[in-house]
Amino acid sequence: LYYGGWVAPNIYYLGAAGVVNLCKRSAGSSFSLLRIAGVSGIYNSKHYTKGRFEMPPYSQGDLRSVYHTRQIEIERLRAFASGTGRSSSSSSIDIMMSHDWPRNIYHHGNLPLLLQRKPFFKDEIDSGSLGSPANESLLHSLKPKHWFAAHLHVKFEACVRHKNDNTSTQVAKPAASTKFHGVESNDGICPDNNESNMETLTDQMTRFLSLDKCLPKRRHIQILHVEPSSSKILGASDAVSAEEVVFPEKAWLEYDPSWLAVLRRTDGWTQRTHNVVRVSEDSFVQNPITDDEVSDVT
Repeated sequence: LYYGGWVAPNIYYLGAAGVVNLCKRSAGSSFSLLRIAGVSGIYNSKHYTKGRFEMPPYSQGDLRSVYHTRQIEIERLRAFASGTGRSSSSSSIDIMMSHDWPRNIYHHGNLPLLLQRKPFFKDEIDSGSLGSPANESLLHSLKPKHWFAAHLHVKFEACVRHKNDNTSTQVAKPAASTKFHGVESNDGICPDNNESNMETLTDQMTRFLSLDKCLPKRRHIQILHVEPSSSKILGASDAVSAEEVVFPEKAWLEYDPSWLAVLRRTDGWTQRTHNVVRVSEDSFVQNPITDDEVSDVT
């Protein structure tokens, strides 16, 4: 399932990299509520620039390299971040998911507490080798509202305030915001929506969360309520505002059209080879996905 798919009832795999929209329907119109993206695997410089050469029957080496992230997946997501000609919000990500942490994310949270829980991280943090440099580049390209990860078996939270594209020092003022709730639960009961549990998350901020192993007395569960953005409505009448929309039906997932357009244009990057796959890292900045390319896949 390189491009993702259903692996069990109600469990969808985003693939080596993927972008989907969580949708609901009301009064015959389709609405996109949340855009969810993801990248699989962990970073390994030995295999990062190579093709996806692994195939059955897997050797012992293949069983390890198959879960190493490749540059082609990172560059596809960076291409998605370049957006399309439709609108500035066409490439915004509400939720990003990965296994590996973005490198340097620990400098945006409670680093002393992290080292208290995992003192053996210190050498890697000091050398800048803890976490994925590829995911770090995605963090600053995609600027998702939320980033969820795993891998290091410890609960850690961070908040990244992205800098304005036009300056290296000024933190952008909030232009738009959504509210989120973050409440830990040990009994499986979803907490009430309570103003005391709410913070404001701007379009220029990413809230990072990684949880511990699913074991007794470990911090492995946290419930987040992510408010949908009204700017993500698709096909809504001008006479109907986001606050007036009622969603009576069950939600479903759809492939993101811009992501499909990126996959189509970069199909030649998918190669079963041990050799380095050459990708053009900045081509989408000068030549982003067009409306016509998006229309061709919808």
